[in-house]
Order: sequence, then structure tokens, then C-alpha cells
Amino acid sequence: MKKNKTIVALAVAAGLVLAPLVAVAPASAAPVEVVECVPSPGSPAVAEVSHTDYWYMPVRGSQGRWSHSDKGPLDIYNWTLYYRTGTTQKHVDVEARPAVEPVTCEQEATTVVVPAAPLWDDPCGPDNASWTPAEQDGVVWESATNDEGVVTATASPAEGYSFPDEAQTEWSDSDSGEPCAPTVVEITPEAPVWTCEEGWWHVDSDTVIWEEASEDDFAYIWAVPAEGYAFPQDAEDVWRADLTECDDPGQLDPLAEDCEGQDCADDVEVGNDPASAGTPTGGAAPTGSLPATGGGAVNPIVPIGAGVITLIGAALFIWRRIRA
Repeated sequence: MKKNKTIVALAVAAGLVLAPLVAVAPASAAPVEVVECVPSPGSPAVAEVSHTDYWYMPVRGSQGRWSHSDKGPLDIYNWTLYYRTGTTQKHVDVEARPAVEPVTCEQEATTVVVPAAPLWDDPCGPDNASWTPAEQDGVVWESATNDEGVVTATASPAEGYSFPDEAQTEWSDSDSGEPCAPTVVEITPEAPVWTCEEGWWHVDSDTVIWEEASEDDFAYIWAVPAEGYAFPQDAEDVWRADLTECDDPGQLDPLAEDCEGQDCADDVEVGNDPASAGTPTGGAAPTGSLPATGGGAVNPIVPIGAGVITLIGAALFIWRRIRA
């Protein structure tokens, strides 16, 4: 009996010593199964199709049967009379199946980028607004305009890139159609010329509108820029002439309507010396000399003097004849 106890004790001690060694011994690595991606078109969900079966027992005998439909209280089957017991069961013809997502096996993106928001550029004028995307690697941009004039910019990842699920990929806006301000061209009006005989003369053009008026002893003329034109702030645009310097202010007639441009200056008939004509205020005096063609007023002293001299000469001639 004592010998048996000794054997048991040695066995327990050996087990305690070997147990840690067994626990730490490396287990053989299980083979890792590499599952290759197999493309699949997927499938839609399928609804369950089923009906009710009815249990019938024979009037004589103990072998019952299931009927796929309700045959009524009594049914004759295979020359045997059966009666319906009231026991039923559900018979499934087609099992319900959930939808299966398609498998495309596309190569996974290696770099994740977030598309930067494009800039909306809406200059004046209709149908010219557009999105300007930032230069960014891994982002491909497309722009489209719908029938309502809404312009949409869409970002998609380039090959080898992907977007986070929460990244914004579409931006939309509409052209304001704000009209552009008219283009204004700055010009300087050419100073007009004043003569007592013809009045004001100016260069006709489509860029300057001329207005004239007289008040008291002055004749005024001013220039107004036509639509689309403007004068510099320091430009002279109003001139006046002193009518008291003219012998006959009533002879101030404008140039003929069919006389236009600088070429008409040579056709103006001036009787007085141009130096004696009124100088437009704010403009330079006319340069050179205009042709004097006899269109001016005649001085009444000239014929009276000529008559007196003629009478004196006749008197001297008679007096000499008498003395002779």
C-alpha cells in the first residue's frame, strides 16, 4: 500500500514539471487561406413562396396522408375514403433569400485625398459663370450646367486615390446674370473757334455733343460727352465770347449744316482781322489767318472822306482857271 502511494506521488510531481513545458510549446501555425476576389453580379432579394398542407386519415385504416390543398371534409384518394382531421402545416416552395451585393474586385486606392472646394467665378454678363478647381493631385473634375442654368462641379478620385466617406464632392451655383457697366472712353474736347461773322465753329464728331446759348453780352458754347465717353476732370468744356467786341452782333449766324469738319475752316468768310475776334474763354486763340474775302461791314467814313476830297479838288481847279 505504501509503495502504491509513492508511485502516485512521483506521477503527480512529474506532471507538475512537464505541464509548463507543454503549455509553452509553440503550436503548429494553421495555414492561412488566401481568398481571391471573384467578381459577382450579385442578385436581388427573393420572397418566400409557400402554401398550407392538410392532414387526411382513412375511414378504415391508420395510414394518413398530406394534401397540398383543402379537399373538403371527405376526399377519395387512390380508391380510399379519407376524412379531414383539421391538422395543417406550412409547406415552403421557395425559400426567401436576401439581396446579394455585386462584387467588382476593383483595386483598392492607395492614397486618400480630400478634394478642395473650387472657387466660384461669376463676372458680369450672362451665362459666363464657372467653377475654378484648385490644382490637386488625385482629383478629377467635371462641370455640367442643367436647363435651369445651375452649374455643378463634381470631383472624383483619380486612379490610385480615394475620398473619405464624409468628403464633399459636389458644388453648385447659378449665374447671377448681372449686367456689365458700360465701357467709358475718356476723350478731351477740341476747343471751338469764335468769329463775329460766323459765330462758333467746332469739329463735328460722334463723341461730343455741342450746345450753344447767349445771355446778356456773351455767347456761350459747351461740350457734352456722348454716351460711352467721358471728359477728364481738368478738361475745358465751356467757352464764352464777348459780343461787345463785334461790330454787328446780329450777324452771328451758325455755319451751314452741310459744312462739317476742319475742312470748313477755310470756307469761313471773315471781314475783320482774326486778331480782333473774341477769344473763347478756356481755349487758345485761332492760329494763322483766315482768308478775308470781303464779307465784312464797310466803314461809312471811307465814302464821306472820298467825297470831300473830290469837292476840294474841283474847287481848286476852278479857282486856278479864274486867276488865269
